[in-house]
Amino acid sequence: MFPTSDLHVVETRPLVPPAVLHAELPISEVGAKTVQQARERIKAILHAGDQRLLVIVGPCSVHDLEAAREYATAIAAARTAMTDYMTRRGVPGLSVSVSINGVRVWSEGFGFADVEQGVPVTPSTRFRSGSTAKPMSMAAAAVLHDQGKLD
Repeated sequence: MFPTSDLHVVETRPLVPPAVLHAELPISEVGAKTVQQARERIKAILHAGDQRLLVIVGPCSVHDLEAAREYATAIAAARTAMTDYMTRRGVPGLSVSVSINGVRVWSEGFGFADVEQGVPVTPSTRFRSGSTAKPMSMAAAAVLHDQGKLD
């Protein structure tokens, strides 16, 4: 096995807590306005009000390009399936969350939580479950029973 982690790391230092940074470097009026405008632009892109592409670059890297492509393809297919389902069934909004081994790998909202007010669905939108909670609870209890975690 070849080493793949921290190959070019010279040193590491702990990050300064945000509260300390805010105290030492308070944001200016111009800076606050820039942040607010950037957030509005990002929100517009994420909710299809702006057709530009949003690219977020972070400190992490993709070590398995094929797995990243497979993941992106699966997410694209799921997005298409969700929007097709909503169109066919007349569903105004829904939220999807996928976990693998207890780790959330994808969570996204589609459509509107409140059509009249134009409130979009987000991954944290709460929906009323109505009578669907009963069979879902029973299915969860059956799985736990089969795993020996419920008497």
